Amino acid sequence: MQQLSAKHWRLGLDSEAEQQRCYGIELFQDNKIAEAANSFKQALLIDPTDAEALCFLGYCYQKQGLLQDAINAFEDSSVLDPLLSRPVRALARLYRNLGTHYFERATFLNPIDNSGKPK
Repeated sequence: MQQLSAKHWRLGLDSEAEQQRCYGIELFQDNKIAEAANSFKQALLIDPTDAEALCFLGYCYQKQGLLQDAINAFEDSSVLDPLLSRPVRALARLYRNLGTHYFERATFLNPIDNSGKPK
């Protein structure tokens, strides 16, 4: 571990899996989603227990519109590391957005007034 300043530390990237995950994050931040997904997949081939790589793969799937794959990746990531909050928050946002979308669609198809009764 290298100290950058009095309060900041940088961890070394010891394993090839960690290097692949970090490279994937850089690609993801550059909006190179397909390449990032490949990097996360490589990290998972090296270390199938890498919950963070699996979670970021879920983000890639989500950006590609592969919602079921994203949900599966987030849920599997959460199982691998139950203390990792990132996949749980991603699932909550995804389900909230889907709930809002389908509520609005249902309301459009079957409008209700303020009393909750169909018009």
